[in-house]
Amino acid sequence: MKYRNTVRACYLCYVGQAAVNNLPPLLFATFQRQFGVDISQVGLLIMLNFGIQLVANLLTGRISALFGYRRSIVFATLCSFFGLFLLWLLPPFIGFSGVVVGMAVGAAGSGIGDVLGSAIIQAIPREKEGGNALALLHSSYCWGMVLVIGVSTALFGVWGTDSWRYVALFWSAFPLADSLVFLRVPLVSLEDGQKSGVRLKRILSQPLFWVFAGMMFCGAGAELSMSQWASLFAERGLGVDKALGDLLGPCLFALCMALVRTWYGVHKEAISMRRYLSISAVCAVALYFVAVFSANRFVALLGCAFTGFAVALFWPGTFSLSAASIPWGGTTLFGILAFSGNIGSTLGPQVVSLAASSSGNLKHGLLLASLFPLGMAVLAALSGKIELKRSLSAGS
Repeated sequence: MKYRNTVRACYLCYVGQAAVNNLPPLLFATFQRQFGVDISQVGLLIMLNFGIQLVANLLTGRISALFGYRRSIVFATLCSFFGLFLLWLLPPFIGFSGVVVGMAVGAAGSGIGDVLGSAIIQAIPREKEGGNALALLHSSYCWGMVLVIGVSTALFGVWGTDSWRYVALFWSAFPLADSLVFLRVPLVSLEDGQKSGVRLKRILSQPLFWVFAGMMFCGAGAELSMSQWASLFAERGLGVDKALGDLLGPCLFALCMALVRTWYGVHKEAISMRRYLSISAVCAVALYFVAVFSANRFVALLGCAFTGFAVALFWPGTFSLSAASIPWGGTTLFGILAFSGNIGSTLGPQVVSLAASSSGNLKHGLLLASLFPLGMAVLAALSGKIELKRSLSAGS
């Protein structure tokens, strides 16, 4: 099929994002030991990563309008490459500042690639490529997480944790290769010729948009609060061996997400997404409580991991609902929804960091973060009421 390699390039783009976002959390304890930073500084590192991504989300619509999809997505993948490459290059010279610079560059690429990857997939003619490519795109990020955490853990076992710079260099090859692929594959624009400023005003006038934006915020906060801290929680909070903790914590979390997202990509029409999001949000709250309150450390670790089942469709499910309700939103809609999600991605882990720093216990931070899936449950139910009211108004 004409766009098969385009779809694969987008999948690989999300694998590169998985490396940018999930390799550093495996190293938080190593950073503390090697560079002498505390947990609040590690929390600021997460905030920097997703803070830059949310700014990139907002700018992506403008960037793609000025330079086109191809140049923009190639730029994004090259930023992801250089971010990981600089994690290898800079720390011996400037210490922890090298980690900060590398993550900042990679975050810019991840933020642009997140929006454009979804927009490119959505623009591909469905009758030619099948209607579930967007759902499967988000599953590729999770499979990328599994790959990054599993392979990195194996490499740490062989080379030692202090080899982390070379592990970052290894992962930098993926976005570099992807940038070469995007130079050649066919691309289709999602835009319909309407000016982005006009489209933005129209989107912001929709009450449902604000509910979807809140869902993205809460969903991302619920997902990232657990995934970003699971490794350190296992190692420091539960006293589990690092390799075992990474495999049973963040790696199993990612696997749970990947399985659910892949199932959804294949059986997209088999569920009521709004009902599913409401139920899974309640389950996520319960699993947060298991992680925090269980007296058995392995049960607590499984509570962390199985949260991946519950939060898996928060992001792609909200995208799916919003695309159906605001089908004319184009890249602008994807950008501002991703922006909302990355605010949650930024503030969620930071909430955990601040609560843990003030109390000296990471469990207190995770307990506070359980408010994110609770908010998701409320907003998913609210979106259904607004959608029903709109349908009844249109019918009359």
